[in-house]
Amino acid sequence: MLSVNILFVFLASLVFLGFILNSLFSKIKIASIVPLMLIGLLIGPVFKFVQTTPNSIIIQLSPFITAVAVSFILFDVGLNINFFKLKQVLTSALKFTFLVAIITGIICSAVAMFISSFVFHWNLITVLIFGFAIAGPSTIVVPVVLKVTNFSDDLKTILLFEAISVDILTLIVPLILSHFLCANSVCNITTNQIVTLIFNNIINSIIIAIAISLFWLFILNKFKEYSKDYMWMLTMTMVLATYGFSELIGLNGAIVVFVFGLMLANIDNVLNPSSAMYKYFSISVNIEHIRSYQKEIVFFVSTFFFLYIGLLFHIPSSEIMTIIMITAGILFSFLFFGIRYLMSPLLTKHLSKNKDVIAVEKSFINFDIARGLSPAIIATIPISLGLTIPGFVDQIFFIILISNIISSIGIFFTYNSKKLASQSEPAPQQNPAGIQISSSK
Repeated sequence: MLSVNILFVFLASLVFLGFILNSLFSKIKIASIVPLMLIGLLIGPVFKFVQTTPNSIIIQLSPFITAVAVSFILFDVGLNINFFKLKQVLTSALKFTFLVAIITGIICSAVAMFISSFVFHWNLITVLIFGFAIAGPSTIVVPVVLKVTNFSDDLKTILLFEAISVDILTLIVPLILSHFLCANSVCNITTNQIVTLIFNNIINSIIIAIAISLFWLFILNKFKEYSKDYMWMLTMTMVLATYGFSELIGLNGAIVVFVFGLMLANIDNVLNPSSAMYKYFSISVNIEHIRSYQKEIVFFVSTFFFLYIGLLFHIPSSEIMTIIMITAGILFSFLFFGIRYLMSPLLTKHLSKNKDVIAVEKSFINFDIARGLSPAIIATIPISLGLTIPGFVDQIFFIILISNIISSIGIFFTYNSKKLASQSEPAPQQNPAGIQISSSK
C-alpha cells in the first residue's frame, strides 16, 4: 500500500517538476507534456513503482480523477472566453476554430474506423469519441511563443481564442457521446431516446447552468464583504457541487460548468452598469481574483493528468502492434498538419503586412498540432465508465506524444527564425483582445 508520506513527497515533487518543465519550455522548446507522460510511463508500466493493474487504486480512482479534471478544466475554458472583447475578429476566429476542429474530428474518426476495423474493432461511437478528442491543439505552445513574436495582433487573438475555445468540442462532444456507450457495445437506443438525451445534455444543461450562475452571482453580491477574500475557493466549491448535482439529475456536468464559467466571464458585458440588475449580478473586479487562482489549480491538474495518462499506458504485447500505433500516431499528426495547411487561407486577411513575417506566421499556424489535456482526459472516460476498449488509451498516448514531438520540431525552427523573434520585451500573457489563458494545457 502506498505510504501517505511518499504520496505527499510525490505530489510536491510533481508540482516542482511541472514548474521546472514549463519554465524550461522557453529555452528548449519542448512542451512539458512529453517528459511528464514519459515519467508516468517509467514509474508505472515499465518499472512498476506504481501498480496500474485493473484492480489497482490508480484505476479505481479514475472516475473521480476524471470528474475533478473535467470540472476544473471546462470551468477554466468558459472563464477565459470573453466574446465582447473579440468583436473585430470573432467571425474569423469562430470560423477557423470550429471548421478546423469539426473537419479534423470527422476525418480522424473515419481514419480511426478504417484502422480499427483491422486492429481494435471499435464501434462507431468509440471512433467518434476518439476522433473528436484529438480534433484540437493543446494550449501549452501558443501563449508562450506568441508573447515574444511580432505576429499581427489579430492573428494572436485568433490563435489564442482557438487554444481556449476548441476544448468546447474536444471535451464536451466526446463526453456527450460517452453517454451512448453501454457495456461493451452501443446501446439499442430509439430515436425518441436520442432526442431526449440530446435535449437533456445540451438545452437543459444550459438552462440549469444559467440559473445556477445567476444564483451564485446574487449570493456573491449579497455577501460581498464577507466573500471577497475567499472568492475563488467558494466559487470552485460551487463548481464541484454544480457538476455533481447536474450529473445526479441526468444532465451533462461538463456543459453546465462550462456555461457557468462563461456566464461569470461575460455577465458584466451583458448588463447595463446603470441598471438595477447590475447591482445584484455583477462580478466586477472579482473575476480577476478568481482567474488568478484558477490558473494555479489548472497548472496542477494538467501536470498531474499528463503523468497520469502515462501511468495508464499499456506497453503493446507485440512489436507489430507497437509499430501500428506509432505509425498511426505519425499519420494522425500529419493529418492535423495537412488540415491546418488547407484551412490557413481563412486567416490570410489577419496576417502581418510584412511579407517575411507572413511566411513565419503561416508556418506557426500549420505546426500548431500538439495535442494535450483534452485527449488525455477523454482517454480515461472508458475506464471511468467501467469499459475496456482495446488500444484506446494507448493510441491516444502515442498521438499526444508524437504530435508534440513533431510540433516541437516545427515550432523550434519557426521560433528561431530571425523573422519571428520580437525585439521587444515579452508582454504579459494577455493578448490585445483581452483573452486570458492558462498555458498549462
